[in-house]
Amino acid sequence: MAETGVLRPDARAELLDGQIIDMSPIGPFHGGVVGRLARLFNTVSNDRWLVLWQHPVRLDEHSEPQPDVLLLRPIQDDYTNRLPRPDDVAELLKR
Repeated sequence: MAETGVLRPDARAELLDGQIIDMSPIGPFHGGVVGRLARLFNTVSNDRWLVLWQHPVRLDEHSEPQPDVLLLRPIQDDYTNRLPRPDDVAELLKR
């Protein structure tokens, strides 16, 4: 939507159930905690999952939320050719 001019390129928004939702700016505390979580999950993952933060996940054609932290099944291109989907979210309780 930013490419077509519907949203500013720097807009903080996510798509939920077909509606564009404004997101609050990320302050220093929030950003710091997200960074700490990302570092922790990267440390304990042993490459079992890929850690992304503030990255959209495509739930369906009407929803692309941007969770603070995503733990994803690693794929070769690190999700540069498509957004992660629900089946890409790491199943941490399986061994």
